[in-house]
Amino acid sequence: MVTWNNLAHTRRCLAALEAHTDAPYELIVVDNASGDGTVDWVRTLPRAQGLRRGLVLLTNPENRGFAPAVNQGLAAAGGETVCLLNNDLLLPPGWLSRLHRQLDLLPDAGAVGPLGSGLGAKQDYVVAYGPLPYLDPGNDGAAFTAFARAWAETAAGTFTEAKSLSGACLLMRTALLRAMGGLDPGCRLGADDADLSLRLRLAGYRLYVAEDVFVHHFGHASFARLNPAAEAAVAQEAWDHFNRKWQGLGVDWETLFVNEVRWHYDGRFRNRRGYAPLTRPPRIRLDLGSGTQPAGGAGNPDWIHCDGRLGPCVEVVCDLRALPFPDDHADVVRASHVLEHFAPAEVPAVLQEWGRVLKPGGVLTVITPDLAHTCRAYTAGQVSAGAVTANLLGAGEDAPDLHRSLWDTVSLTVVLQQAGFAAIRRDPAYPAWQLKLDARKPPLPAVP
Repeated sequence: MVTWNNLAHTRRCLAALEAHTDAPYELIVVDNASGDGTVDWVRTLPRAQGLRRGLVLLTNPENRGFAPAVNQGLAAAGGETVCLLNNDLLLPPGWLSRLHRQLDLLPDAGAVGPLGSGLGAKQDYVVAYGPLPYLDPGNDGAAFTAFARAWAETAAGTFTEAKSLSGACLLMRTALLRAMGGLDPGCRLGADDADLSLRLRLAGYRLYVAEDVFVHHFGHASFARLNPAAEAAVAQEAWDHFNRKWQGLGVDWETLFVNEVRWHYDGRFRNRRGYAPLTRPPRIRLDLGSGTQPAGGAGNPDWIHCDGRLGPCVEVVCDLRALPFPDDHADVVRASHVLEHFAPAEVPAVLQEWGRVLKPGGVLTVITPDLAHTCRAYTAGQVSAGAVTANLLGAGEDAPDLHRSLWDTVSLTVVLQQAGFAAIRRDPAYPAWQLKLDARKPPLPAVP
């Protein structure tokens, strides 16, 4: 929890935290030079009380901004998970265990956040369900707590996939947040959660809203101490940094954050599509070189469509020689008409990179023009020289569309074996002019 003045909000938030947290936790407070007695008050709190197993207070001599302060707290965190909390939140009974349940249920989850008021986008109750049933949460939060408790029963176990999550209340695995580099300190006061959400999605993780956790966010309590011009300048500085950082991504704002996401429908709420729990964790399938012919068709929720260039069906624009996904991440990697665009000297490293992101036992599928079949068809007079040229060298006029290497079953099998793949087999049902090989990343050895 990062604090900068607003002691009244902090006291109310920590009271709810102590009363309504149903799992052991350590509280880390990072204060950005508050001048209203916040630090002195936090120092009066017992180090351990109830389910709170520890209290760490870090103080800064000046306001370093939200993102740098969060990173200070992250460095001090000792648990397997970490939850970012704004100090202007009201938390409902059982909030932490329910967030944890979704994080544990969904192995591809990069982060989980709650539903609530004042969170925005897919997390905003008002956007999804209409006006709040209470006008004021009450000084003691009684009206809020009564509604949140009833809502938790109504929406028990449900979740929604989102494109971006608010940093006001965000649960992640500590190791993952550290591996991602924490929050971007360039987003000093704003845009930090949008940046983190985007980095997680580009790394192949998904973001989920636990629908059965409802929080009340008063919103911008610290910003309220600034005059409007100063607030606008601070926010603009953060978003300018965000836009400079991601200007080369080639994806518009709506695609990043606003468009409809792939939800799973259960029909319980008429005005809300799809937040029903999955019956089993989804398999992670990467489609490399999606272009205009993505695996499973455009918008297929079973695939993450990746390409080196932006296209109508492409979700992740990246260098296919250096994928933005962690090790041992995907169940399937499919590269259809991609390998032939790399020079022979590049291919071994490219195949090793694709193998890196596969889980042990995962399958790599490579589809490329079949040199041997095309040559046989030409010498038999079955195809023209023009057709051979188009098939083997590429029909596009742009340099990226030209083919730089040619493969048959034997040569492709050899480079796959050299890259560490096993159980390599050709799919006989595929059209003969296309060579489709499936190769498996060796599983981990059995533990004796």
